[in-house]
Amino acid sequence: MHRFAKAALGLLLLIAPAAAHEHTHKSIKIVHPWVPETEAGEVTLRATLKNSGAKAERLIGASTPIATEVAMLDGKGKPGSGFAIPARGELALSSDGPHLRLSGLKKPLRAYDDFELTLRFEKAGSVKIDVLVEETRAGGG
Repeated sequence: MHRFAKAALGLLLLIAPAAAHEHTHKSIKIVHPWVPETEAGEVTLRATLKNSGAKAERLIGASTPIATEVAMLDGKGKPGSGFAIPARGELALSSDGPHLRLSGLKKPLRAYDDFELTLRFEKAGSVKIDVLVEETRAGGG
């Protein structure tokens, strides 16, 4: 039983950092930025951007060395010039809402890998974050 307890504790220690995957920069918290694994040349970033500040903020751009372009697209897939993050509010980046599309990927993205992405905010400036690559669930999830 003692070995089982040690193994369970070790597993919990491995899982905990992934569950707490977030970055804080000034009044902005970027919560769990991730993309699904892909062989294709483009992928959509998922994350939640939380603004603890008293003033609204805007995400105005992004870049990464693993893609030739990072496009800002609204929920209908149309190009946008920035995404508002309300004061003391949040913005969810998802495939069916405002999102960042990384295109011209320089290599396939494999589950459990990660890569660097720089986000540019209107007031808070730039911040480099780590983006996780997660397994694609059965059914394309």
